[in-house]
Amino acid sequence: MKPQTIAGHNAPLIALGDFILWFGWLSFNTGSTLGLTDGRYRIAGLIAANTVLSSSTACCTALIMGRLINKQYIMEDCFNSLLAGAVAITPACAVIDTWAAFITGIVAALLFLLCSRALLMFHIDDPLDAVSVHFIPGMWGLISLALFATPDNVRTLYGRADAYGLFLGGGAEQLGIQLVGIFSLLIWLCLWAVPMFCMFRYFKMLRVDHDTEVAGLDNTKHGGSAYPDFHLTVIT
Repeated sequence: MKPQTIAGHNAPLIALGDFILWFGWLSFNTGSTLGLTDGRYRIAGLIAANTVLSSSTACCTALIMGRLINKQYIMEDCFNSLLAGAVAITPACAVIDTWAAFITGIVAALLFLLCSRALLMFHIDDPLDAVSVHFIPGMWGLISLALFATPDNVRTLYGRADAYGLFLGGGAEQLGIQLVGIFSLLIWLCLWAVPMFCMFRYFKMLRVDHDTEVAGLDNTKHGGSAYPDFHLTVIT
């Protein structure tokens, strides 16, 4: 069976939610400096610039790719790519220069688009594109730090620059550290998630039955439709 895309229900609310998240991202990224004194305002300024550059570049990349591949400007891909760019820049926002944030955003958008299509191809249900927006771009963000971190930015932030970006002459030490961190996170995730989902599946709690799924959870579990103007047509 060919996978069917679940279209968004309200484009203005999607855009509003995305911009609220974007604004919040600026707050917690720049807020990680814990103040603006003792030169920390310079770090906060770099963080803000990198966050905006990466996320907006990712959004524009999705816009261009949609036009080139599908002959359309796909709004959902643009906004999801914006979030993917924000996710990817978060680990490295204080230690890379703005040109690297530009590259980080482009790669994040491409990874989102590839991952989102791959999940559909393999019939993996991820209606919110959580894996494509957060998981894959997040791993790329951890790696980008090890590639693009500059010694000056690292020294400004930590007082020394023992390890920095591979492409800036810092060697592969930081890249190895980042990869160890990624694999550690994956192992920890699997240790908890796999048994939990296996248990849910065994007790038939992982998903509802087919009839309930077709009727909709709003009607069967929550006492009424969330979209009363929406009419379901079943094609047999």
